Amino acid sequence: MPQPNGPEPRPMRLLIPIILFCLIVGGIAWTLQFMPAWRGADKVEQPVTAGSDELARYEWTAAVWDKERPTYAMEFEMGGDGHYDFPFQNISAKPFEMGLRKASCNCTSVSVALVDPTAWEAYRQQLAQDPITATAPEGLQWHPLKTELTNGLSVPVGGKGVVRMSWHARNQPPSQLNLHVNMWHRSNGEYQDVKLDVPAVMTEGMRFFPQHVDLATLMPKDTGTAEFLVWSPTRPNMSITATGTKNPLVESQVQRLNESDKASWMQRLASELPNELTRLTSAYVLKVTVHEQVGDQYFDQGPFHLSIPLMLDGSTAEVKSLPVVDGIVKGDIQIGIPEDRGRLDLKEFPAKFGTRRILGVFTDAAVDLEYESHDPATLHVTLSKDTSFQSSTRKKWILSVEVPPNTQFGQFVEGSSIVLRIKSATPRLLRIPIVGVGTQG
Repeated sequence: MPQPNGPEPRPMRLLIPIILFCLIVGGIAWTLQFMPAWRGADKVEQPVTAGSDELARYEWTAAVWDKERPTYAMEFEMGGDGHYDFPFQNISAKPFEMGLRKASCNCTSVSVALVDPTAWEAYRQQLAQDPITATAPEGLQWHPLKTELTNGLSVPVGGKGVVRMSWHARNQPPSQLNLHVNMWHRSNGEYQDVKLDVPAVMTEGMRFFPQHVDLATLMPKDTGTAEFLVWSPTRPNMSITATGTKNPLVESQVQRLNESDKASWMQRLASELPNELTRLTSAYVLKVTVHEQVGDQYFDQGPFHLSIPLMLDGSTAEVKSLPVVDGIVKGDIQIGIPEDRGRLDLKEFPAKFGTRRILGVFTDAAVDLEYESHDPATLHVTLSKDTSFQSSTRKKWILSVEVPPNTQFGQFVEGSSIVLRIKSATPRLLRIPIVGVGTQG
């Protein structure tokens, strides 16, 4: 009978390693569950529960930039820096440590300075009156705080100080800045947290109101005037220059406002834009005058849309938008029917087929018209006199406009127009805006 090659395996020999493995895993789990030291020395301690004695008292926890308008959010330009100081004092019978638990934005930093009680009270009153112009006491030793729960600044019994929240504004305007921090205060291992908020928004260096002015209709020899407020919420010495439109029939002038004029404009802003809270740190009035005629020069007949060029602090680089003046110059020439409102309206049309429109233009018998230009260049435009029109005092002209297939998708852009030349004793141009939409499908 053949002999086996070796001893048969015993069940106990397999069972012992399994039991040992289970004991080791169980021991590790028990240690992690019940031994605090194994979780590390930097355990996050929780804020103290309600009912504990108050350690620090802040004069206010939300920044108030303007006591007359408590909801005003301070305005900052992109790339600008700012700070706000929160006065606090130790009102407990024991010293405490304080530090930074978290900040809402990595653009924010926090420093703390302890202040002599007399100087603290004077500075507190300044901040309550106007934090924008308040000046911190000289010689303060500022202690930058990191986001941590171990090392903090010690505040003695009766101690007083200021928490300074600083930031670098890097958002695009218009937008809100998310500025708040959570401060911790610790005594005898217990924590109390206080959240500090600063309302702030991003803005442009130059703003204006209103955005545009409609001068409506200018008849022969009429003059229209538009007035704009141009201001900076951030620059106390802003300089504005009106560079002109290169049109001798359009004049633009700027005048710096004094404090009384600023107050009047602030009242107007509050009335017409109740949700627009701003500051007129520096401000001007821009006055634009449009003449239908100056000497032997005449404004082009038809609608006009003028952007008024400005320079901000000697440059146009920071000018993001401009005030606009529009209106319509009317004369003796009639364009289409009243419903056309002086325009060539192509309405909606399938872009793949294009469209065509014929517009009647009526002039005095002594006036002739000729084609000057059109935009966009893809249009086919012709102008001819209607010889079948019978009148001893009037002429009729046929303006034919064709949009070729697959050339116009979407709305005609602003500025699309046909320009005709008026040949009369007072030559001038006649501008006919083009509107309409080339649709898909």
